[in-house]
Amino acid sequence: MIILDLQSELYPQYHRLPSYYGQPFIWCMLHNYGGVTGLYGSLDQVNTGPFEGRTYEGSTMIGTGLTPEGIETNDIVYELMNEMAWRKGPVDLHEWLEDFASRRYGTDSAKLQLALLYLRRSVYNATDPYRNHGKYILIRRPSLKLTPYVWYTPKDVFVAWDLFVNASDVPILSQSPLYKHDLVDITRQGLQLTMDVMYPKVVQAFRKRNVTELREISSSILELYDDLDEILASEEHFLLGRWINDALSLARTPLERRQYEYNARNQITLWGPAGELVDYANKQWAGLISNYYKKRWQFFFETLENCLINRRPFKQADFNKAVYTEIEYNFDMGQEFYSSEPKGNPIEIAKRLFEKYKQTDIES
Repeated sequence: MIILDLQSELYPQYHRLPSYYGQPFIWCMLHNYGGVTGLYGSLDQVNTGPFEGRTYEGSTMIGTGLTPEGIETNDIVYELMNEMAWRKGPVDLHEWLEDFASRRYGTDSAKLQLALLYLRRSVYNATDPYRNHGKYILIRRPSLKLTPYVWYTPKDVFVAWDLFVNASDVPILSQSPLYKHDLVDITRQGLQLTMDVMYPKVVQAFRKRNVTELREISSSILELYDDLDEILASEEHFLLGRWINDALSLARTPLERRQYEYNARNQITLWGPAGELVDYANKQWAGLISNYYKKRWQFFFETLENCLINRRPFKQADFNKAVYTEIEYNFDMGQEFYSSEPKGNPIEIAKRLFEKYKQTDIES
């Protein structure tokens, strides 16, 4: 028997069950539940953990492994983890990040190297066992009781975003698919954090019963969703259309087409006919932002406004039923077309959005 220590980077079990009482085990990095989008990782634990497992007294560790529920996010984390199988000891992460930037983008860019250092100490420094990875306000079912999910200083991400944007003046980077992908990804992260700042203003306006203020912040948030959809649409790996069209390509009959499209839509939204695991495998993809998440929040804002105008309390249970019927179920049963081809220049869009949102109050 070989045992997988399933999430060793945050929940190692070989200490609790001393080397599994003699059974061989594999030190695994789980990293991602449901294939959710978002900059996230534990670089320092990945760098040291496998070697702690090897040298643990009576260790029966025989290898390293990857056990994510979804992949194609946070490439940097998987690059580092896959090196741990053949290295003899931890790397100097500062040097490794500089080398990674050069390998990934094809040039020695001091701006990108510095940006990765800021990301290391923020989004890639998830040192505590957070279980809510992916449950960001931006993509959660609306409520008046949501709390931001951050374990770092958001300002560090904005500094890294600034560095990524300003690195685009190097010709080789403007032609690099990996640079453009990561620029879109960090722009997406910046807008995700901006929503964390905007959301409390919604709650405040509702509690003050200020309809005008509620309308103003609601309008800004809906505009944020439009901006996010635009930047995501400029990069092929952030398109809902790829996901749905890949599913449809496997179908051989009209019935299979219908079933496969429903499955593709349902898995990334309700995950179950009645929302048994709502938003568990959420994705920040163009198309899904504009036609699912934005619509849910728009419906939420309309509900709050009606509550204020008609002097009724907001009831979360009633809203959940209504948004399921009006938005979520209809999306899962839909058949509208989504393109698999990117549109727009990601560098130009990212520059414009950074200028628009860089003054966001994200100190804390």
